[in-house]
Amino acid sequence: MMAVLSPGMRRVIAVGLAMAALAAVALGVVWPAASRARFLQEEIAAQREMLGKLMSMAAIRNATGAQAAQSSRNLAAEVHFAGDSEAVELANLQAAFRSLAKTADVRLQSLRTLTSSPTPGGDLMLAGLHATLQARLEALQMLLHGIEAHRPVLMVEGLVVTPMPVQPGAERVLQIDLRISAFLQKREKTP
Repeated sequence: MMAVLSPGMRRVIAVGLAMAALAAVALGVVWPAASRARFLQEEIAAQREMLGKLMSMAAIRNATGAQAAQSSRNLAAEVHFAGDSEAVELANLQAAFRSLAKTADVRLQSLRTLTSSPTPGGDLMLAGLHATLQARLEALQMLLHGIEAHRPVLMVEGLVVTPMPVQPGAERVLQIDLRISAFLQKREKTP
């Protein structure tokens, strides 16, 4: 059939076939490659966005970790007395109670430490003080309020109030027997 066509028509057909071949190559090779390149660019953009989110989460996590550590330190400071040894912690406990008694205008007659015992969880020790003091009722109220508001935490375990004989013209003074507990860090016994 090509022999019957004129040379101009043959060129037109050859050019048409060449264009059809190029179109087939474009549709078969170039189009899928371009589609794949667009898909990869979209995936790279999505992964970059995800990486940015993960980096911001890591920064937040680091900041949160630092805040959590500070919160733990603050909680520990509120829960137990600091010190290098149990004796130092007990001395700090006594000093804190003496300060509270002085602030409340309470006359402290005696103050002694009680034997420490482990808490049920086992990670802290519960130490105590036994105090004998004299005070007016208002001063006792101030002292008890100071104990309840104190940080590290102090707990009143027992309170016995005995009225003392009143002297004519004198204020009513109470004899007070008070037991207070506080948490200390548990330490391993050294031989």
